[in-house]
Amino acid sequence: MSDIAIRFDGLALLATLALSALAYLLIALVTLILRRRQTCRRAFLMGLATLALTAAFFAWWKNQGTGASGPDLIDALILPWAALFLAGCWHLAGTRRS
Repeated sequence: MSDIAIRFDGLALLATLALSALAYLLIALVTLILRRRQTCRRAFLMGLATLALTAAFFAWWKNQGTGASGPDLIDALILPWAALFLAGCWHLAGTRRS
């Protein structure tokens, strides 16, 4: 048996964080073109917060060594993040036009 272990835990969460940041920034760009300032501002701030969270997670994850084999529990954080992302999109959809 090989002593080399490849760890893929966290990759799905990292991809989810990056895609949600891109989605928020795309919403900000579209609302900027449509001249909806308040929605654009909120989407941009949500995108920046998501990018900061992604960078913080990546910095933490990078310093983790190879671990014992077992369930990859870090990827279970995708579901709470997806719920927060959908709540953020719902909030942006309810923002009044300005």
